[in-house]
Amino acid sequence: MQREVQETERFTAVSEAGKEFTVVEMTTFTKFQPASRAAQWLRGGSEYVLSDGSDVSPLGEDTFKILGNDLIIRRAQK
Repeated sequence: MQREVQETERFTAVSEAGKEFTVVEMTTFTKFQPASRAAQWLRGGSEYVLSDGSDVSPLGEDTFKILGNDLIIRRAQK
């Protein structure tokens, strides 16, 4: 099976102190080849990182924790 990781979203998140961070969603896709049909890419799980490479853990809807310093950030409203 062939796997590929792609950036699927990029957005701004803000700490309570007002500091802005760029969060990048990285999604794994797996190529699936059925015997009787054309190959297709299946979307797998997603991981989040900051634009500087720091790991981010989703806590719930639009809320994330920066791993390493436990700072809580929330997706900025559009």
